[in-house]
Amino acid sequence: MLGPLEVRGNGQALPLGGRKQQAVLALLLLSSNQVVSVDRLIEEIWGDHAPKTARNTLQAYVSRLRKLLGGRILTQSAGYLLRLDPEEFDLLRFGRLAQVGHDALSAGDASLAAAKLREALGLWRGMPLADLEIGLFAEMEKARLDQRYLSVLEERIEADLALGRHQEVIGELESLVTTNPLRERLCGHLMLALYRSGRQAEALDRFREARQRLVDALGLEPSPLLRKLHQRILTHDLEVPGPVEEPQQERSPARKRVTVLLAAVSMPHLDPEVTMRERAQVLERVTSVLKRYEATVEDRVGEGVLGFFGLPTAHEDDALRAARAALEIRDSLADAEVGLRITMETGAVLAEGESVLEGEVLGETVWLKEIAREGDVLIGAGMWQLVREVASAEPVGPDGPWRLLEVSSDAEGIQRHFDAPLVGRESELEQLRQAFDSTVRNRSCHLVTILGPPGIGKSRLAQELEGVLAGEATVVTGRCLSYGKGITFWPMLEIVKRASGDTTVSAVRRIVEDEEHARQIAEQVSSALGSGEGADSGEDTFWALRRFLEALARKQPLIAIFEDIHWAEPRLLDFVEHVADWSRDAPMLVLCLSRPDLLDQRPSWGGGKRNAASLLLEPLSEEDSQELVDALERPVSGDDRSRIIATAEGNPLFIEQMVALVGERGRCSGEPP
Repeated sequence: MLGPLEVRGNGQALPLGGRKQQAVLALLLLSSNQVVSVDRLIEEIWGDHAPKTARNTLQAYVSRLRKLLGGRILTQSAGYLLRLDPEEFDLLRFGRLAQVGHDALSAGDASLAAAKLREALGLWRGMPLADLEIGLFAEMEKARLDQRYLSVLEERIEADLALGRHQEVIGELESLVTTNPLRERLCGHLMLALYRSGRQAEALDRFREARQRLVDALGLEPSPLLRKLHQRILTHDLEVPGPVEEPQQERSPARKRVTVLLAAVSMPHLDPEVTMRERAQVLERVTSVLKRYEATVEDRVGEGVLGFFGLPTAHEDDALRAARAALEIRDSLADAEVGLRITMETGAVLAEGESVLEGEVLGETVWLKEIAREGDVLIGAGMWQLVREVASAEPVGPDGPWRLLEVSSDAEGIQRHFDAPLVGRESELEQLRQAFDSTVRNRSCHLVTILGPPGIGKSRLAQELEGVLAGEATVVTGRCLSYGKGITFWPMLEIVKRASGDTTVSAVRRIVEDEEHARQIAEQVSSALGSGEGADSGEDTFWALRRFLEALARKQPLIAIFEDIHWAEPRLLDFVEHVADWSRDAPMLVLCLSRPDLLDQRPSWGGGKRNAASLLLEPLSEEDSQELVDALERPVSGDDRSRIIATAEGNPLFIEQMVALVGERGRCSGEPP
């Protein structure tokens, strides 16, 4: 497949028949080990000009191919499946070798990475799918494979640079940058190779040239990563010949803020052997829930399970995840003959990696267990401060603790408040407005990623855009989840529900009724999102979900917002790029809100696309921070104002929360919230 289509057996090329039969084989290969529907095969082979005998002809093609391939093609209820071992198919082998190389590079083994990535690239014999009569899907696959090849090539060059081969790759990079002028990662590699070869002035020239190309072609500044590399070259802040990485620090004990959950279990007085066996089963169920909510289960205390949320890395939704896990544990054991008391508190601990060394919060959690009744889920004052806006609870005493009753189903880790005016983001808002106007004018799709740390104002900016465009655009939003099962297409599930009211075939079909292949779109969307009997079936899912978004956009220009896309599964990221690459005749602005972590997972995100852009939200200036404090209209003394602005470091959410805390406590503690 990685070149002219070829099947070899016993060392010889096998006859594949005419072009349409080869096209059938190519389509089955592209979805190997997945069912390809008969309708889709017919559409790809004949398009809108399928003859009445198309199904019979297709059956004949498949029959001949089955004889040729030794019965590897299986007939399924909805279509055909080509069963292959990964080592038999160069495309699958390429993917495996590329993944091994990627993992080795991430682990710091540049030598292994370079070898495996070279081996993967060596499988390519030419342009895939050339001279085959296939429809839009194959064209999409050609483009996807081309992008995949470039991404692997970029990683191989990165590995070579890490091995000190900077002079050897300059010529190759010069050629690649010429043919791919908008791929910032290639430009960065070239800048680095030139700098490490003692050619700093040329490296800086390459940045200026790349910036001019981006401004001329897209009206955008270079990405934060490329700008950072430019700054480090400018200040000679790079090692030669080592890779550009921050130095790894040795792990040592550190104080961390965590949420502790203690699930204490008591069993009825039964036979000791039976009691021990059943207790083990109950504790295993509790542990399973905790791990699913990404808790660290460090130790079992007496007859209970202890879980930590926030180790080894803290997240803003640690307390929220703990609350949800506790309620799920309680509900899952409701029909079991077991006594259960769950207690939780948030506080500081001394931790090393995933191990807690000490912390008063542990004793507070155990104390809560002593006053809890069977069936209680109790939370202490520290945790209550974090979840009180999204949870309902009843106080056990005048000052707590609180008996947790439920948590809002749509609660988020960071509670976003959009009542304060937008400050210091006028330029970014105007850029988004211009991107939207361009999609409407050209009836095209534009992908914009807003990058920034938590609380910097990504969602607030998107909400302001929605207000500015009220009446001009349909706005749908889906949020990526950081944990849970079946979350790959969760944002699309939310989007479809908001637009259609449900994910049933009939609900989806009302949206896509004017689209060609409306029935297939509705059935595939419903199946992929859980209402049907099927599941995600490869590119069919991408096609159907994209067509759903296009149907919305043809009714009224669409803004599709993907919140927290740094948590997205790789397949959802593939889908978003698929939409950006292949949407046609549908005015659509795809707005992705992300922390910079996304670029660590997917360095090539949006790279080389003329219809893709990134906006980095910088911290507010001191002047803008002062304006925001004034806009909140809360009494804040001069000293507290200074402490707030210094501590928040330009983060709008921190400013809002610290101003609110001053209102509650009468002073600013000087610590970030």
